[in-house]
Amino acid sequence: MELTVWMIGLGLGYAWVPEIKMKNRAALGLGVMLALSPFAQSQQNSALSASFPGKGWAIQIPTSGFKVEVNEVQADGRNYILATNEKNGVTISVYLERVAQNATAEECHDSTSKRAQQAASEKFPDLSIHDVGPFSVLEYTIAEVNGAKFNQRNIFACLAKEDVYADLHISKVSFRPPEEGLLMAYLEGARVIDLPAGGAKPPVRDSMEYFKDGSRFYLKQDFKNAIGPYQNALDLEKVNPKLGQTFWRVLVDNLAMAYGITGDLKNSKEVLVYGISKDATYPTFYYNMACMYAESQDLDNTMANLKKAFQFKQNMIKGETMPNPRTDDSFQRFMHTKQFLDLLDLLEHQAD
Repeated sequence: MELTVWMIGLGLGYAWVPEIKMKNRAALGLGVMLALSPFAQSQQNSALSASFPGKGWAIQIPTSGFKVEVNEVQADGRNYILATNEKNGVTISVYLERVAQNATAEECHDSTSKRAQQAASEKFPDLSIHDVGPFSVLEYTIAEVNGAKFNQRNIFACLAKEDVYADLHISKVSFRPPEEGLLMAYLEGARVIDLPAGGAKPPVRDSMEYFKDGSRFYLKQDFKNAIGPYQNALDLEKVNPKLGQTFWRVLVDNLAMAYGITGDLKNSKEVLVYGISKDATYPTFYYNMACMYAESQDLDNTMANLKKAFQFKQNMIKGETMPNPRTDDSFQRFMHTKQFLDLLDLLEHQAD
């Protein structure tokens, strides 16, 4: 597959081909918060933030599509929030605990080290400790429980602010390595924000902001970290469209590419299917779908989608050109297949 995308004010992007080398083509494209105090409401497709009443700040976690399952003050005085995302299977919980003295980063590091020692006794081979922004972080995967495959990825993060400790837990069962970027995007986007005077809700982040965040990673070829903000942008677009057609097309293209290059062909296909359902005559969606099927060695679906791509080639974004399948690495496996070569001859003849 070959894909190079322009982003306004951002420069050139790149494309992926799973498990094989890629070539670039010149394709021109242009291319919330829920204030979760202990008594906050739940809302789909919003970011999450957590704070104590009376505090002038909150911890914001840039997520979307989450449902708040638990939001309570526990008997020991800690605030507890639990939110789940049914679509991607990610769970995020936050504990906020006030202490009598100032909270310190050193205590967070000590707490993380103690938790790591306890986890090490369970012999988790991928255990690691590091810092992400102001957070002291512990990561590991629980492969099985009582002999049953579990594969739960866990990210624990501790933050000290004034007289409050915040403990974040981001987890996913049936975790796959390509999803690491999705989980880390939630943590890397978490930050302490100032609340407006009078306790008003923090400003809402819209899909364009998430689109820009994802594009910054994408343009650095950091595809796994582009997934989280791009997915947030698409989730928001599904319920409250803000992007114009060209930006929306680039968002769908780039998110599908980001999933694909990290080996997640299932989600890549899901994004492209959604894109086609909303924009059924945009050829690049079909071309990328053809490339994806080619990677799966599915000749029939490869050819069907390639036909569609060329059928609608007049709908390319202005300045964009249809790539040449003969030189695209994704299709090289079929270059000795008469059926596929006949299709290419036909498509070239129709183009004349």
